[in-house]
Order: sequence, then structure tokens, then C-alpha cells
Amino acid sequence: MWGLWFAIGIGAAAVLGAVAWAFRRPEADDPEWRAAFDATQAQAQADPRKAWAAAVYPLTVGEADPGARPKYATALLAGLGITDAVSFERAVAELAGGDDSAWPLVRAIALWRVGVGRGWCADDQAWGHIWPLCRALQARYSDFEHLAADYLRGLRAAGRPEARAHHTEQTVITLRAEVWPEVAYGQAI
Repeated sequence: MWGLWFAIGIGAAAVLGAVAWAFRRPEADDPEWRAAFDATQAQAQADPRKAWAAAVYPLTVGEADPGARPKYATALLAGLGITDAVSFERAVAELAGGDDSAWPLVRAIALWRVGVGRGWCADDQAWGHIWPLCRALQARYSDFEHLAADYLRGLRAAGRPEARAHHTEQTVITLRAEVWPEVAYGQAI
């Protein structure tokens, strides 16, 4: 009988370990990710507008500023079919020039930061394009929760894999607990 309980206990521990492994943040072990995360935090402390942007672009790219992660930026751009500065500018203009919902605008904000990481635009130039996008999001949504909910609707409507939606939902949980309480949604941008 004890053998059966031992086997059940070992099996349960293995399942719990697999679940914990699935939800861990492997990127947190990456020195480049850690440096980008720290840079994002420093920018947010120095400029409240950047804190606001850093409260929304994680919906697309995770917690760290993709402008500080050239390796990640390269992979993301390739995944979007962006191969050079011309295709980057075309893609970001298409996202920013479409409707004013969270799905395209948050992706445009993240893509501007990615463009910095890739060297296709200067940091100041990217922020100059990001501020109007942030103001458009502020005008459309009453808070970060509504913005994130509409972003998720757009993600699903675009037919993205459910695993991507799940990752974004997990990011929202982190943002809700750690970021959004520290950022004034209605602040001047």
C-alpha cells in the first residue's frame, strides 16, 4: 500500500514540476534579457511617459524593452517578414495607420522599440512616433485592463495561436500585479 502512495506522490510531484517548468520565465536567466529589463526599469523611472509605454508593449514582446535587445529584435523582425529598414517602415506605418484599437497600436509601439534594437531608427525618433500612439490608446480606453482585453480580442481575431494568447494572458497577470499599479493611466504623454 505504501508503494502505491509513494508512486502517486512521485507522480504528482512530477506533474507539478512540469507545470512549474512550463510557467517559469526562461528569459530571466538570459543576461541580455536581464540587462534590457533593467534598462526598461531605469527609463521608466526617469520618464513617466516611458513608464506608460512600458506598461503596454509587454503585451506583445514581454517585459523587457526590445530596443535594448538586438538579438531578440532580429528574431522578431524576421518572424514578421521584416528584412530591412524599408520593410520595417512599411510595417510600422501600416500598423500605426490602421484602426485605433489596441491590437495594431500596441504592436506598432513594440515594433518602434524593436527598430531601435535593430538600428533602423534612433531612440528619440522611435519615442517621437510612440507618443501619439500612446495618446490614441489613452483616448480610446479607460484603463490598462480595457486596453489589454481589447488587445487580446484582436490577437484572437487575427487567428494567432492560442499559446500566444495564453502567454499574453500570463503577461497581463504580471503587469496587473507589478506594473500597472505604479503607472498613472491618465498621465500626460
